[in-house]
Amino acid sequence: MSTNKHWLITNFDQTQPDQDVIERYMRVIFRPVRDYAPSDASFKLRIENRGLLHRGTFEVRSEQRMFVSTCYDNDIYSLAEKLKKDLIWQFESWKQTRFLDVAI
Repeated sequence: MSTNKHWLITNFDQTQPDQDVIERYMRVIFRPVRDYAPSDASFKLRIENRGLLHRGTFEVRSEQRMFVSTCYDNDIYSLAEKLKKDLIWQFESWKQTRFLDVAI
């Protein structure tokens, strides 16, 4: 697990007010995602402004697997919570079934 404060690459399609505050918030809110992910994973978050909605796409890539979550919300902080919840669900599902192919 990296302790680098820039472990999460965050891209915005438009400049956001208080963008560095949002980026710091995202690193904190997504820390549990980093803990659930494969150890060799890289993380990329893209936030796009779609009129009144924000569209968030979070990609987690590892050597053998890729996880992606895309959600919409009018509040950027609620969007982050939705993305986190979906990714943690994906990781929990993956951890329950990742060795089934080996056993067959």
